Amino acid sequence: MPVEVFAGADQDYKVTVEQLEAARTARTSVLVFVSPSNPTGSVYTAEETRAIGEWAVEHGIWIISDEIYQNLTYPSTGSGTGGTATSIVQAVPDAAGQTILVNGVAKTYAMTGWRVGWMVGPADAIKVAGNLQSHLSSNVNNVAQKAAIAALNGPQTEAEQFKEAFDRRRQLIVAELSKIDGVRVPTPGGAFYVYPDVQGLLGRSWGGVTPTTSLELADLILEQAEVAVVPGEAFGPPDTCACRTPSATTSSWRASSASSACSPEPARRVIRRCALRENARNVLRAQPEGRTVRSRRGQSSTPTSTGSGCSSSPNSACTRLRMKRASSDSSAAVAFPGW
Repeated sequence: MPVEVFAGADQDYKVTVEQLEAARTARTSVLVFVSPSNPTGSVYTAEETRAIGEWAVEHGIWIISDEIYQNLTYPSTGSGTGGTATSIVQAVPDAAGQTILVNGVAKTYAMTGWRVGWMVGPADAIKVAGNLQSHLSSNVNNVAQKAAIAALNGPQTEAEQFKEAFDRRRQLIVAELSKIDGVRVPTPGGAFYVYPDVQGLLGRSWGGVTPTTSLELADLILEQAEVAVVPGEAFGPPDTCACRTPSATTSSWRASSASSACSPEPARRVIRRCALRENARNVLRAQPEGRTVRSRRGQSSTPTSTGSGCSSSPNSACTRLRMKRASSDSSAAVAFPGW
């Protein structure tokens, strides 16, 4: 049973050893550590990372460290964090025997579609992961493996250009959001997200609508401002909204913030269609042929494959199934085709 430990904007969304200790019980066995963080963009300092690692070692707690954004860090500005992401095994070498590092090429090299990642840890733990993987999926395809090797070993010029562009957009979106009364915006030190605290906007009215949660606020922003954000409920506390840094150029993002090329309703349909397609595809993959599943409305339906990979039934189940599919790479690492 996972125990979630939250830190607010006043802590730059970084939990402390004191919070972790307060949440620890005799059954606590694993800590999931993410720095830089999705969705906050927070980066733990070397000292903070060391303190958490030493705490885990002291209590015999395993660490799963997600380092997928390790190379996407930016100079520290204001009260934000940034600079360099310190690996927890670098900060606490004694933790190596009880730590699994998770990483991949998706973020640094913009290779999300290649679906290549890996985990590194003690050989016995990796062997168990490999045994599990062997019953779940096939190996990473050869082309994707070659592409990942080329990205890791080749020139890093384009990756640095990506990072510079992300930094420009980070500074722009933080500056613009900070102009809004009621919005608190810790400056993210890594990744490519901004996670503003919007508690000061809740309970206020715009255009006859008074949002009381970040989900309602996100809906209002989409309807009236034609800007898509992710509500904080998706990540925990209901008084925040996660905003992904735009992938367009800085100048075009500034313009599109004021006037979107599409109306809110078409945008809503596109977002919903993409979500339904992905969820339906996952359900189909998980169900045996002809297996009846429970729909969102409580009705039973038998999904069938369509050209898009979606269920042909309009009421097909949309339960999100997220499974990391591992493939043996060596005695100390596993590659994931389903990152």
